[in-house]
Amino acid sequence: MFTLDHLHCWNREPEAAAQAYVDMFGAERLSASNTANGLRVVIRLAGQLIYVEQAPAGGAEPDRNGLEHFALSTDEFDRAVAELRRKGARFPVEPKQARPGVRVAFVEVPDGGRVEIVERGACE
Repeated sequence: MFTLDHLHCWNREPEAAAQAYVDMFGAERLSASNTANGLRVVIRLAGQLIYVEQAPAGGAEPDRNGLEHFALSTDEFDRAVAELRRKGARFPVEPKQARPGVRVAFVEVPDGGRVEIVERGACE
């Protein structure tokens, strides 16, 4: 019945954040426009639309929470981590085994956003 249409992330540095997704993860920059909040950059990452938009002045609305992180899956975890390190990625959570058959790492993007890299083994 449902499919994912897009993710919408507020960021104090939308241009820098969008460029990090392009540089680190191979996202495609689709457009940029101005909204009531400021700049919105639209990218496509792993087949999904992501709107990276200027955070409202004063931060997010008190009764609305932002996106904590999103995850990208890979079956080449070690290679992906090595490539991200080569590109200068910062890992606030270093690669680790989260539980049997699952390895994760978190990469930081501008303004403190995080992208989880996850590999699920055959047992999952």
